[in-house]
Amino acid sequence: MALKHKNFPAYQSLIQTKKPFVSSQLKRSLKTLNKHLPAIENSFKYEDSNGHLGGINNKIKVIKRISFGYRNFSNFRNRILLGFNHKRIAPNS
Repeated sequence: MALKHKNFPAYQSLIQTKKPFVSSQLKRSLKTLNKHLPAIENSFKYEDSNGHLGGINNKIKVIKRISFGYRNFSNFRNRILLGFNHKRIAPNS
């Protein structure tokens, strides 16, 4: 419920509460979550995400992998721009 309602104090108390009967793997996971608590707090406060940028980078990597045979960078660049629905750029630009 703390995640669903973006209630950071409730999340923090849930993570930092001592749990005596948990596995060593879960203890390690809780330790990692405590280590990254400031970053997690920022994710509760702000709506920003880098998911869109990650998608763009992934699409460029896929184009690069499937277009191994392009003769020059201009053709490769034009293929990327076409992949993102931009107008074709004239050669030598």
